[in-house]
Amino acid sequence: MLKVDGKNDIPSNCNIGDYKCQAKDVCEKVTGVSCIHQDYDCAFGTKGSWYPTGTPGGSRFNFAYAYDFYNGNYGNICGSPDYFDKYGLAKNYTYAGLGSWKRQ
Repeated sequence: MLKVDGKNDIPSNCNIGDYKCQAKDVCEKVTGVSCIHQDYDCAFGTKGSWYPTGTPGGSRFNFAYAYDFYNGNYGNICGSPDYFDKYGLAKNYTYAGLGSWKRQ
């Protein structure tokens, strides 16, 4: 089960340590649509993330997998606050890295 701030635990069949797979699971189960991989992530710019179809990708809304937190309080769910509201995600952290899911 994967922990996502603001949501119930999310079941996953991904292996422990397969963060890329886990991030895709979180993205798809939170949004209810297929998610697309991109090389971009909000913290580093090049470590990859998943974003749901129907959203623009980039930094607008994505689920990163290379980190849990960057600089202590920048979460791995990045995007505009309106997407957090739309999908019922908690906005507990700073800047665009407002949300978090816990990697296993």
